[in-house]
Amino acid sequence: MPLPAHRQLAAILFTDMAGYTALMAKDETLAARLRSRHREVLRSCHEDHQGQILQYFGDGTLSLFQSAVQAVQCAIDMQLAFKKEPIVPLRIGIHSGEAVWDKEGIYGSAVNIASRLESFAEIGSILVSRKIREELSNHSNFTFQSLGLFELKNVPQPREVFAVANDGIVVPIEKELKGKGKKFSEASIPPSAQTKTLSSFSKSIAVLPFANMSSNPEQEYFCEGIADEIITDLTGLNGVTVISRNSSAQLKGTSLSGLEIGRKLGVRYLLTGGVRRAGQRLRITAQLIDASIDQQLWAKKFDGTLEDVFDLQEKISRQIVQALDLKLSKKEENQLIERPFDNLQAYDAYLHAHREIMKLNDTSLSRAGQLIDNALEMIGPNSLLLATKGHIHLRYIMLGIKPDRSHLEEAEKCLHQLTILTPDSLDQHLLRGMIRYRQADIQGATNDFKKILLFDSNNRDALLYLSLMYILAGHGKEATHWAQQLITIDPLTPLNYCIPGYVKASQGMFEEAIPHYRKMYDMDPDNPFVIWTYALMAARFLARKEIIPVLAKLEPYENMLTFGRHGRFLRLALEGQHELAFEASANEQLQKEARWDEHASWWMASAYALINKKELALDWLENAIRLGYRNYPFFSIHDPFLENIRVEARFKKLMEKTRRDWESFEV
Repeated sequence: MPLPAHRQLAAILFTDMAGYTALMAKDETLAARLRSRHREVLRSCHEDHQGQILQYFGDGTLSLFQSAVQAVQCAIDMQLAFKKEPIVPLRIGIHSGEAVWDKEGIYGSAVNIASRLESFAEIGSILVSRKIREELSNHSNFTFQSLGLFELKNVPQPREVFAVANDGIVVPIEKELKGKGKKFSEASIPPSAQTKTLSSFSKSIAVLPFANMSSNPEQEYFCEGIADEIITDLTGLNGVTVISRNSSAQLKGTSLSGLEIGRKLGVRYLLTGGVRRAGQRLRITAQLIDASIDQQLWAKKFDGTLEDVFDLQEKISRQIVQALDLKLSKKEENQLIERPFDNLQAYDAYLHAHREIMKLNDTSLSRAGQLIDNALEMIGPNSLLLATKGHIHLRYIMLGIKPDRSHLEEAEKCLHQLTILTPDSLDQHLLRGMIRYRQADIQGATNDFKKILLFDSNNRDALLYLSLMYILAGHGKEATHWAQQLITIDPLTPLNYCIPGYVKASQGMFEEAIPHYRKMYDMDPDNPFVIWTYALMAARFLARKEIIPVLAKLEPYENMLTFGRHGRFLRLALEGQHELAFEASANEQLQKEARWDEHASWWMASAYALINKKELALDWLENAIRLGYRNYPFFSIHDPFLENIRVEARFKKLMEKTRRDWESFEV
């Protein structure tokens, strides 16, 4: 009678030493030495992470772990160890599923997938399946990069492959990958099999701005608002990735195909449509597209009156939920049913205000504030209106338009009303987090942003500001996962690409940081904020002759924007024109703007240190720290521009206090 097979749900890890057979033929002694080191490190790391080695294959192994966390951390530890002499050229693949084994061997589809992933890996890399990536989505100490979809040998459906991208781990170049299978091409699947085959892909969607089908061009705000509300409906649902409106809006009116848009945004599904508003009549047309094959899944018309606008939005959202086969919790059902307004005039005012806010200037913010106040007068306290009003006041400060205490106090009043109305809501946590940030309560702000992401991992603002809080607190590594998630949901916003660079730079890894800043700069080289952000960090690593021409691009903005004023100060300091730099720093507007902002205060401190104005540099650095920038490792060790003030007794005393804040911060 045959012995029963063993079955176990596990994270399955394959390793293989590249070029081992050829090395054996060339140098048996070295090959044996590397094989011995391979097994020694393998056993040690598996013991550390409770892994079970099931089988050796000469130069390779197969092992199981109880969790994806243990498997991936073990793989990272092994690859880092194998970078030391004698270097072991190891490739690793990891998948999660059921492993089956008996005295004849180990088998199962999950085992096959792990093996195929390993075959595509390069020396020093770790490739994992989407299943592993999703199991680790809430573990910020792991970073991943998608390499695209692959058809793996003897695996029936295309699989998305990810590379572990933690520090020290090799990330393969997608187009150079070779293994047991091939890069997925939609052309390789027969049309009759496409729908069934593609149903296993990740559930990700972008809602593009709805076209204005009315004769009145002023209805643009209303059409955009409907698309935004559908994004809001979908964003909080578990199991689906929703592209931020920031990126979706950039493709308004595009002539790109669905396939091209899907690739550009990194999504499977697209929702497009149009709105016709004639008097009280309303027609919304919408179509859902499978971007991976550029095929329309459905197209529908939704007719009603303005009074029905929320019902129509809900119907569209439910059609998407059904198409993506999402299972909604009771809370998510309520989210779709919930109506932010029961007054159309108030809703109309809110949509107008939202569009004004996006213009980012004093006049438009003033108009937006008045529209929100009008809506509040119509319907009384409303959580969405109060949150919006609070954020309008904060924008005056954060954009440097009117950085004074009065706007912070008004935002605090909105928060007080919001807390009474909807305590513990995501709107409340976001507004409170932003207020705490402006109050220099970085710990409190971090806690608020983390709480938002527990319930809504697609929240762009929470992702951005949580990453920033970790950097300000001196714990940039904790931001790695969130910075990558920010790019995933908002891939077309250039600023987002500097965040992982800022994470690296905050840890002193400027060489690794620069490519991230360069990507941001290449995406939008004429944007003054992008120019300044790139030049600011690149100047700390690249030759000054490379950076000064970049800073010179800000000259037209020296009398208009804070980035232009800071750019002139830094450029003159780097050129060695100390007197002119000092004169530029005395600009009244520059001083006023910097006094309220922790980053601008750091910029001032850096430039003053470069021109050897040590006391002024220390004044501004102290102000940056007072405003919440308490990155002790960056200030005390890494920032090269602060080098000449580190010997000062005042600096050492300031760093001692900063160190205590850094050590007491709870990540």
